[in-house]
Amino acid sequence: MDDRESAQWAAAEQGDPEELMRVADLVGCEGLRDRASQPELRATAIRAMQYCPDYSELPWLAELASGKDEAEALAALDAIGELAAHPRRATDPEDAQELHVGCGALLAFARTTSRPKERRVLALRALRMLAERGCVRRADIPSDLDAK
Repeated sequence: MDDRESAQWAAAEQGDPEELMRVADLVGCEGLRDRASQPELRATAIRAMQYCPDYSELPWLAELASGKDEAEALAALDAIGELAAHPRRATDPEDAQELHVGCGALLAFARTTSRPKERRVLALRALRMLAERGCVRRADIPSDLDAK
């Protein structure tokens, strides 16, 4: 990591959206995932993934969302929610595969009633936004946590 990249990671560590966007632009989505293997950069990398222009890291974020680390899971679900909220656009065919894998993992997590309610709600919210992209059928999304 060069000095410029180190400085950008330090600036993004506080969670400022502009700085997170800059680090995502600087290293790219794959670079964020690579840097997430370093414990001191992991939380920042996960938060910065919401600024990825594609769904390449959705399967990994969905895996984190169902993990044991609560803070990491919530950060991953927040990033997924932001990715899902991006306006729909044409996607690269390779991106479509990752979108379907990520949605499948999120759906499996959302269906597991023994999981924490807050995390399931975030997963359901993201799945509802992602349904328009064809990666999950609306009818398959659980409704047990919907307001009655």
